Amino acid sequence: ILERSDVAIADHECPIMANDIWAPQLGADAIFSVPEAVLPFWRDTLGLDAVYLAANHLSDKGVDGISSTLRLLDEYGIPRTGLGMDLDEALEPAYVEVAGLTVAFVAFNDVPGVAEADANTPGVPWITEANIQDGVQRARDGGADLVICTPQWWGGAEYHDDLWPTQATQVEW
Repeated sequence: ILERSDVAIADHECPIMANDIWAPQLGADAIFSVPEAVLPFWRDTLGLDAVYLAANHLSDKGVDGISSTLRLLDEYGIPRTGLGMDLDEALEPAYVEVAGLTVAFVAFNDVPGVAEADANTPGVPWITEANIQDGVQRARDGGADLVICTPQWWGGAEYHDDLWPTQATQVEW
């Protein structure tokens, strides 16, 4: 399926750590990460074109994990959106050229537990009207013919198949 797709994207939910410092999660705490070793597979085997990072476990390894994730994705040439060393970086779209169009992806979060990016704080951009307007405008200003917004939604509880009132409002934005 991936080989036939025009665009392959992933919603990644935890920090990516350098191989030499990564260790599997063995305790009872829900602190997640994956090793750098996944990145050649993502790029060369899965052919991922972009990665969404606005998810609830991206700050599980603190600022070092956020920094590592950003640096490694950049080193492997995998476009990313939804995480940054500050809000400005977290709102930057990921761009993909497909079928003669520039497609931009932006990602936002409202699931508790992750660091919320602001002017001085690494983390993910929260789902707010201002952040959505800013992210979409950046994509348009960057030449996007199509902008796709992806939420990491909470809505008040996980794993429901309907839009809750808060989510309906967010869709309108």
